[in-house]
Amino acid sequence: METDPTQSGIEIILQKDYILVKPPEGVNFWDIFMTLGKFISKPEFQDKNDIWLLSDGMVNLNFSDLQKINDFLRKNIPKFAIGKKSAVVASTGYQRGLVETFVTVWKEYPRKLKVFSDLKEAEEWLKE
Repeated sequence: METDPTQSGIEIILQKDYILVKPPEGVNFWDIFMTLGKFISKPEFQDKNDIWLLSDGMVNLNFSDLQKINDFLRKNIPKFAIGKKSAVVASTGYQRGLVETFVTVWKEYPRKLKVFSDLKEAEEWLKE
Protein backbone atom coordinates (compact mmCIF):
# COMPACT_ATOMS: atom_id res chain seq x y z
CA MET A 1 0.00 0.00 0.00
CA GLU A 2 1.46 3.34 -1.09
CA THR A 3 0.30 6.69 0.24
CA ASP A 4 0.56 9.83 -1.85
CA PRO A 5 -0.59 12.91 0.11
CA THR A 6 -1.40 15.98 -1.95
CA GLN A 7 -0.72 19.58 -0.89
CA SER A 8 -4.33 19.85 0.30
CA GLY A 9 -3.91 16.90 2.65
CA ILE A 10 -5.97 14.57 0.46
CA GLU A 11 -4.43 11.11 0.65
CA ILE A 12 -4.33 8.87 -2.42
CA ILE A 13 -3.68 5.35 -1.16
CA LEU A 14 -2.94 2.56 -3.63
CA GLN A 15 -4.63 -0.56 -2.31
CA LYS A 16 -4.24 -4.00 -3.88
CA ASP A 17 -7.57 -3.90 -5.74
CA TYR A 18 -8.45 -0.21 -5.86
CA ILE A 19 -7.33 3.34 -5.11
CA LEU A 20 -8.58 4.92 -1.87
CA VAL A 21 -8.91 8.72 -1.83
CA LYS A 22 -9.29 10.27 1.64
CA PRO A 23 -10.03 14.01 1.81
CA PRO A 24 -9.51 15.59 5.25
CA GLU A 25 -12.30 17.45 7.03
CA GLY A 26 -13.01 20.84 5.51
CA VAL A 27 -11.56 20.06 2.08
CA ASN A 28 -12.94 22.45 -0.52
CA PHE A 29 -13.60 22.65 -4.25
CA TRP A 30 -10.09 23.79 -5.20
CA ASP A 31 -8.48 21.03 -3.13
CA ILE A 32 -10.61 18.40 -4.84
CA PHE A 33 -10.18 19.98 -8.28
CA MET A 34 -6.38 19.97 -7.97
CA THR A 35 -6.39 16.41 -6.61
CA LEU A 36 -8.55 15.21 -9.51
CA GLY A 37 -6.02 16.64 -11.94
CA LYS A 38 -3.22 14.73 -10.24
CA PHE A 39 -5.34 11.63 -9.70
CA ILE A 40 -6.62 11.05 -13.24
CA SER A 41 -3.13 11.54 -14.68
CA LYS A 42 -1.80 8.60 -12.64
CA PRO A 43 -1.37 5.39 -14.66
CA GLU A 44 -2.95 3.51 -11.75
CA PHE A 45 -6.22 5.41 -12.27
CA GLN A 46 -6.58 3.88 -15.71
CA ASP A 47 -6.08 0.36 -14.35
CA LYS A 48 -8.00 0.42 -11.06
CA ASN A 49 -11.34 1.32 -9.62
CA ASP A 50 -11.43 3.92 -6.85
CA ILE A 51 -13.22 4.80 -3.61
CA TRP A 52 -13.53 8.35 -2.29
CA LEU A 53 -13.95 8.20 1.50
CA LEU A 54 -15.83 11.35 2.54
CA SER A 55 -16.95 9.90 5.86
CA ASP A 56 -13.96 11.23 7.78
CA GLY A 57 -15.14 14.84 7.63
CA MET A 58 -17.33 17.39 5.99
CA VAL A 59 -16.49 18.39 2.42
CA ASN A 60 -17.10 22.05 1.54
CA LEU A 61 -18.73 21.76 -1.88
CA ASN A 62 -21.92 23.12 -3.38
CA PHE A 63 -23.95 22.28 -6.47
CA SER A 64 -22.16 24.75 -8.75
CA ASP A 65 -18.84 23.17 -7.70
CA LEU A 66 -20.20 19.82 -8.90
CA GLN A 67 -20.88 21.30 -12.34
CA LYS A 68 -17.31 22.59 -12.56
CA ILE A 69 -15.97 19.17 -11.56
CA ASN A 70 -18.25 17.52 -14.12
CA ASP A 71 -17.00 19.83 -16.88
CA PHE A 72 -13.37 19.10 -15.94
CA LEU A 73 -13.90 15.34 -15.89
CA ARG A 74 -15.81 15.36 -19.18
CA LYS A 75 -12.77 16.90 -20.85
CA ASN A 76 -10.01 14.99 -19.05
CA ILE A 77 -11.06 11.51 -17.95
CA PRO A 78 -9.40 8.86 -20.14
CA LYS A 79 -11.97 7.03 -22.27
CA PHE A 80 -9.69 3.99 -22.52
CA ALA A 81 -9.33 3.41 -18.77
CA ILE A 82 -9.56 -0.22 -17.62
CA GLY A 83 -10.96 0.80 -14.21
CA LYS A 84 -14.72 1.05 -14.66
CA LYS A 85 -16.08 1.98 -11.23
CA SER A 86 -15.80 4.85 -8.77
CA ALA A 87 -17.46 4.63 -5.36
CA VAL A 88 -18.04 7.39 -2.84
CA VAL A 89 -18.57 6.70 0.87
CA ALA A 90 -20.55 9.61 2.35
CA SER A 91 -21.62 9.58 5.98
CA THR A 92 -23.69 12.76 6.24
CA GLY A 93 -26.97 13.55 4.51
CA TYR A 94 -25.56 16.69 2.89
CA GLN A 95 -22.54 14.90 1.43
CA ARG A 96 -24.70 12.01 0.27
CA GLY A 97 -27.16 14.41 -1.38
CA LEU A 98 -24.37 16.20 -3.23
CA VAL A 99 -22.86 12.97 -4.49
CA GLU A 100 -26.26 11.50 -5.49
CA THR A 101 -26.88 14.68 -7.51
CA PHE A 102 -23.50 14.23 -9.15
CA VAL A 103 -24.36 10.59 -9.97
CA THR A 104 -27.29 11.77 -12.11
CA VAL A 105 -24.92 13.96 -14.17
CA TRP A 106 -22.20 11.30 -14.26
CA LYS A 107 -24.22 8.83 -16.34
CA GLU A 108 -22.66 10.12 -19.57
CA TYR A 109 -19.27 8.63 -18.60
CA PRO A 110 -18.26 5.02 -19.24
CA ARG A 111 -17.07 4.77 -15.61
CA LYS A 112 -19.89 3.85 -13.16
CA LEU A 113 -20.33 5.94 -9.99
CA LYS A 114 -22.28 4.90 -6.91
CA VAL A 115 -22.73 6.27 -3.36
CA PHE A 116 -22.40 4.17 -0.21
CA SER A 117 -22.63 4.80 3.51
CA ASP A 118 -20.13 2.05 4.38
CA LEU A 119 -16.63 1.29 3.08
CA LYS A 120 -17.21 -2.49 3.08
CA GLU A 121 -20.29 -2.08 0.83
CA ALA A 122 -18.25 0.04 -1.58
CA GLU A 123 -15.43 -2.54 -1.65
CA GLU A 124 -17.92 -5.35 -2.37
CA TRP A 125 -19.49 -3.37 -5.23
CA LEU A 126 -16.08 -2.85 -6.82
CA LYS A 127 -15.55 -6.64 -6.81
CA GLU A 128 -18.79 -7.36 -8.73
